Amino acid sequence: MAHFELDGHIFIAERLVDGVLLNPGLHTEEMCTSANEISRWLMRPFVLTERYERPKNELLHEELSAAWERAWPTGVKFDVRCVDHTTVGEWSDWGCFPTLEEALECIRMRREVAFGAMGTRLRD
Repeated sequence: MAHFELDGHIFIAERLVDGVLLNPGLHTEEMCTSANEISRWLMRPFVLTERYERPKNELLHEELSAAWERAWPTGVKFDVRCVDHTTVGEWSDWGCFPTLEEALECIRMRREVAFGAMGTRLRD
């Protein structure tokens, strides 16, 4: 994990890719309730990654691993989340993608819709 400064706020994350935090260290995975935390995260989309974990029940492994590989051929699921204006104090799920590039494209498109031409280019 590394420290990144964005808009005067310090964030901890695995990486920063095109201005987007990858696997940020979150105080809580689902809720963002304090005013300070909401202001830090408001309209700041981020990406969480998830890898297949072998279930303890071996009978489920073959079926689940095949389904995972069909959905996420890279072996990694990229979830895009953001505190936006659709929920209060919760992360909105903007989508799940099979590649980081597709996740970043989702963010670019959402920013373009939300902010017009100013939001089309992700900050470095």
